[in-house]
Amino acid sequence: MKIPSTQVGDQLPIGIFDSGVGGLTVLKALRDRLPAERFLYLGDTARLPYGSKSATTVQRYALNATAHLVHHGVKLLVVQPLDKNMQPAGNMQVAVDVVEAGPGDLCVMVRSREAALALPEGFVPVDAAITGIVNEVDLH
Repeated sequence: MKIPSTQVGDQLPIGIFDSGVGGLTVLKALRDRLPAERFLYLGDTARLPYGSKSATTVQRYALNATAHLVHHGVKLLVVQPLDKNMQPAGNMQVAVDVVEAGPGDLCVMVRSREAALALPEGFVPVDAAITGIVNEVDLH
């Protein structure tokens, strides 16, 4: 997904997506630590609870929310990782996509310092980065 060209780089807000209201705590913490930043928060309270939905439905909701935030222009996206049962797993993370992966793409993701080094601007404090799209898998 491309960032709209009406805004560039540092002018874009940081996007936060949560399936409910838990992300408001994260938003407050980010605002306290980054007072000069702008934020775009999407809390999907209309479709609560996510835990009772199928994995396919949760994935569709997450992709829709992400597309909405990207359409409005965000420089980073803070997300809640999910486990294989589509339940929250761990803390919310700052994730970036440097290859413009799309829905259904099998992706290569790096974490920690490697994620920050994947960005063209140099070091940026992120937790995860999508750095490649897998075209073919050959299992022997």
